Amino acid sequence: MRNNGPVTGREYQLPSGLSLMSTTDLKGRITHCNETFVEASGYALEELLGQPHNMIRHPDMPQAAFADLWATVQRGQAWSMLVKNRRKNGDHYWVSANVTPLLEGERIVGYLSVRTPPERADVVRAEALYSSIRTAERRGEPAGVVVRGGRVYQTGLAGLRDRAAEAIRLAGASAPAVLAACTAAVLGSQIGLRGGLLASLGLGVLATQWLQRRMDTSLHAMLRFVRGVAAGDLTTRLDAGGSQIVRQMKVVLRQLGVNLRGMIGDARGQVVALESVVAAVASGKESLAASTDSQAAGLQQSAAALKQLTETVRQNVQSAEQGAVLADQTLAVALRSTASVDHMGATMREICESAASISEITQVIDAISFQTNILALNAAVEAARAGEQGKGFAVVATEVRALANRTAQAAREIKQLSQGTQDKVAAGVAEVSGSAEAISETASAARQLRELVGDVHRSSREQLQAISEISAAVQLLDDMTQGNSVLVQKLSSSADTLSSRARTLSASVELFRVQA
Repeated sequence: MRNNGPVTGREYQLPSGLSLMSTTDLKGRITHCNETFVEASGYALEELLGQPHNMIRHPDMPQAAFADLWATVQRGQAWSMLVKNRRKNGDHYWVSANVTPLLEGERIVGYLSVRTPPERADVVRAEALYSSIRTAERRGEPAGVVVRGGRVYQTGLAGLRDRAAEAIRLAGASAPAVLAACTAAVLGSQIGLRGGLLASLGLGVLATQWLQRRMDTSLHAMLRFVRGVAAGDLTTRLDAGGSQIVRQMKVVLRQLGVNLRGMIGDARGQVVALESVVAAVASGKESLAASTDSQAAGLQQSAAALKQLTETVRQNVQSAEQGAVLADQTLAVALRSTASVDHMGATMREICESAASISEITQVIDAISFQTNILALNAAVEAARAGEQGKGFAVVATEVRALANRTAQAAREIKQLSQGTQDKVAAGVAEVSGSAEAISETASAARQLRELVGDVHRSSREQLQAISEISAAVQLLDDMTQGNSVLVQKLSSSADTLSSRARTLSASVELFRVQA
């Protein structure tokens, strides 16, 4: 037998009126247990389901008790006995265990166990009895008792006497009937056959009448019990006396009452829990509806704000596109201006170079004038020496000299003009260079502006796409919230219906009394 340990020796008192219910399969594995069973065991529900039921067995329980349990339920009969169970922490608790086979047709498919808190006097007697049985089991000695069908019988002569009385009682031959039979035998031996027969007949009639009354008493007790169960009173107690068939019927009826008490008590507890849940749902549905409506209103406002923001960003995108076009145009103009200024600078540099060439030419003309003037002076001197013959040549020399002087003067004026033009052209070239640099900087700034506007345009488009996605998500969320609002209304209606049905179920369960 499985030995569960260690144990603490502390008793866990079960509250009165509770029923611990569980079901097992044919191998004794737990398939279902109610909350009361879970709480009493100290385990979690997940630790119990699928585990052998003997995981809560206390080592103080004698082996004979559980051997009798399996022998009884496997015959299809109910079994009842006081059992000491072990909690997870080593504490123990006492129950009045009632085990019933679960049937599908004639086939046993599992076992239902219903446990209720026992009387303290019964616990004291069971503790002493189980202690003596365990002591005998440890020593390998006869225990002096035997467990059959959940009842404990003595062995030996005392047990033989008890079993004989039990057999007489179960057979329906009570002590008065046996006494009547013995008396009839004695009288028959003394007053003759006819008188003995008459006496036996009379005593037999009396015994039969007594047995009939006893049978009626048992049947009336069972009838009161059945009427009480039919009327919803599950607190009625029923003794287990009577003939064998009567006793078996009483055991079955008692087991039925225990099972009904356990199931109704468990159902009542579940209904109470259900009522609290329904009450919480009913109280929360209004706040849920209000919060859902508030959320829907907030989402609608958010959707409207996002729509306005989307339009604003779309306008920014359009403005950025226009700015990009203008920046492109500005950059093109700047580039064209740069080309024009560069061409103008090249032209002015050519003019400056031409002016420099003119200055050189004027220097040549000035040199020629100077030489011509010298020649004219020489010619005049030679004409003077020639006298009258040289007068005409002297006039020519004078004219040539005058022409050379005017030529020299004109060359100087040309040189001055050329020098002034060259200076002005040089100044113009410098200004054109400055303008070219300024226009180049303008072109660079326009290029940077174009890149910046392009970045703004891309960012705006990305923002527009993101906001559009957010707007779509908010719209979807708004649609879902509207759907949730409809679901909340349906939930509210369902909660009202569930509350009404819970009250009806509670009223139905209240018809049964499970506590005296």
